[in-house]
Amino acid sequence: MMHLRRTEVSAAEVAAYYDECEVDYRWFWHLQRCLAMHYGYWDRGVYSLRRALVRMNQVLAERSGIAGGERVLDAGCGVGGSSIFLAREYGCSVTGLTLSAAQVQSCERNAAREGVTGRTRFACRDYAASGLPPASFDCVWFLESLCQANSKERALREAFRVLKPGGRVVIADYFLARNADRRAQDRERLARWAQGWSLPDFIRDAEFWEQLERAGLEIIDARDATDRIRPSARRLYQGFFPAWLVTTIAARVAWRNRRQTNHVWTAYHQYRALQAGLWKYRIVVAQRPGATSGTQARVS
Repeated sequence: MMHLRRTEVSAAEVAAYYDECEVDYRWFWHLQRCLAMHYGYWDRGVYSLRRALVRMNQVLAERSGIAGGERVLDAGCGVGGSSIFLAREYGCSVTGLTLSAAQVQSCERNAAREGVTGRTRFACRDYAASGLPPASFDCVWFLESLCQANSKERALREAFRVLKPGGRVVIADYFLARNADRRAQDRERLARWAQGWSLPDFIRDAEFWEQLERAGLEIIDARDATDRIRPSARRLYQGFFPAWLVTTIAARVAWRNRRQTNHVWTAYHQYRALQAGLWKYRIVVAQRPGATSGTQARVS
């Protein structure tokens, strides 16, 4: 069987993606209001994208057992949405890391506006080599950010290092389906999606479970949440057609660059890949063994 080609994505490329494509999130994903750059979570009582974006934070906090006053590392914090949510709603002390210096400034402005400056801090650092003190966090939070790590295992080992014994890591992300790379057409579609979002590759969940174990983390909950993000994936696809027309015209007069054009195409490829069953969305909670470990794992 042939496999998807894996490529290294530099920190500068990831930062450039967010800096140059943030405009699309502002126009189409309520970035200014919801501070979210993820799919969101659609369950009972969720009837709008804005509500789904907020609901994802609530679900991850519930699944990972966030408690008031805990220390959380928001690994890949974007413009600070999850960090601010955890500080405001749970009284957590949150450290947010991003590869974009511009995003650090956005995070600080947003935190000041929401009145949580004293409970949040942000830095331009690689979450896989954070330089933060060991055993200093109760939870490490990866919301659609671990996908951009060139080495998921290295990032997980760093999460283990900074977690206190008994601390948790929560991950919401995309995983490759078992036979996703069987056809050349499927491999090409996934590669174009990855390129548009500055992702080095996609990983199968079975491989990921092995990496979690090698990093010293124990899975305590792993659920398939594909149906919970499907409405957002479809919304992106429906928005592709008018966005493609606008970006094509804008590119001709140098108002849009190649990275931004590729970003528009991801709206098409991610949904066609989902329709073809090439990927799934999972929410995973794992734990650094310690005094509170030993919970029966749930994997579905």
